[in-house]
Amino acid sequence: MPNGPDLPRRGPGRSSGLPGGVRPHSQSKEVISTPKHYYTSVVDGDRRGLLTGPFPTHAEALADVPRAKQLAEKADRWAAFYGFGTASTDEVLPVVFPDPEVVSNA
Repeated sequence: MPNGPDLPRRGPGRSSGLPGGVRPHSQSKEVISTPKHYYTSVVDGDRRGLLTGPFPTHAEALADVPRAKQLAEKADRWAAFYGFGTASTDEVLPVVFPDPEVVSNA
């Protein structure tokens, strides 16, 4: 993974392994509430993280997945083997690759 804080491990009551309240879109089947913030996400075994965002729409986060993957691969040669996608939450959370332009629009 890129240099920075260790990604959280999956814990009891947190089926996604992402920070509390974050729903990975590939696994989300129920609507809890309309999320306000969308992120690109990464999965490496039990490790999960948010790479870029927040974005105001899921479409914008989805469009940023290739760029987030490229950033991760530049930072970590093993990132080519990680899974990439999107996640959403009602909270603004820290990301591995903050984009000042995106953060200022959040």
